[in-house]
Amino acid sequence: QPLSTFDQEIDTVLATSCEVLKNLLTILPQEKNILSKPLVVISSRIKAYAEQLGFDENKIILANPSDADMIKKLSN
Repeated sequence: QPLSTFDQEIDTVLATSCEVLKNLLTILPQEKNILSKPLVVISSRIKAYAEQLGFDENKIILANPSDADMIKKLSN
């Protein structure tokens, strides 16, 4: 499946590091709609980086770095 169609299938993005966000935008550079998707991050540093990259600050969700909390935030 072409990478360009993934944006249509993505509901929420989970990022556990700034590098994940950087790589995501490298893989999907033309998919600017990804920036408007809800984004779950595990630290305020990653949240700030996501905002710098252009992610919608109102859709960035801060989670604890535990599996249980990340899953909880993804399912809300």
